[in-house]
Amino acid sequence: MRAAARQGDLLRVQAELAEGAELEAAGQTGALKGIVGERDAFGRTALHLAAWEGHAGVVAELCRAGAEVSAGAQDSLSALHFAASKGRTEAVRRLLNAGAAVNARSRKGATPLLLACRQGAAETAMLLLARRADPLRSDHAGRTPLQSLPAAGSGDSEESHKAREDLDSLRQALEAAATEATALRERIAQGMKPGNRRQRKRPARSQSTGDDSDAGEEEGGGVIGPPEMPAVRGPADMPGADPPLSAPIGPGPPPEGLKRRKVVMSSYLRDSSDEER
Repeated sequence: MRAAARQGDLLRVQAELAEGAELEAAGQTGALKGIVGERDAFGRTALHLAAWEGHAGVVAELCRAGAEVSAGAQDSLSALHFAASKGRTEAVRRLLNAGAAVNARSRKGATPLLLACRQGAAETAMLLLARRADPLRSDHAGRTPLQSLPAAGSGDSEESHKAREDLDSLRQALEAAATEATALRERIAQGMKPGNRRQRKRPARSQSTGDDSDAGEEEGGGVIGPPEMPAVRGPADMPGADPPLSAPIGPGPPPEGLKRRKVVMSSYLRDSSDEER
């Protein structure tokens, strides 16, 4: 698999991937992952080698097969480091689309952007910047991507002239990105300093007497705690509550209808007792 990937033999890569899928279907768990993730003596997988050579089709095929896009080889170099250091722009694009970490760092602290700048790979570096690569992230020696740019050549050929123009454009893009990133970090740092926390504006105090609009506020500060609750109604205001103290105590006089029923019932009982006697 590694030899086919390095040579860019897409058909052979696809055949070996299909073989691994068949083994897995037959019950051999992890067969495909073992084929894709097999490493050489330097810790390189087929994806590392395909990225190094710039075989974008093979890179995409391996990513679809489940290759670990951010796996590190020797010195913690990822496939994205390999592709960026050689200026393999299309392979870099495929790796980023597959989820490769754009700001991954090697054992020496180098990012893919720094390696692309070191090689003067302007197109690749511009792509990494567009994908949010950090222009301020330096390696362990303190070199930033901007400081890693090579000196412009002095040839008179058309190719040399274009290379100088590309480097100038990249330098300007790095400077602009670094300025923006620095400003953003300063704003974040200022926002995290104690005492710089934004406070809600207090409403203007009413001039009329008896205004309680500032209730629940601390002098000199924002609103604290929940808003003031409405006054709780007393028992006399609630339906079914005890009557006020001025109301009469004890049962009141019965209604008129009840009086008549009692009179009729009393007459009936009296007549019945007379008949029994």
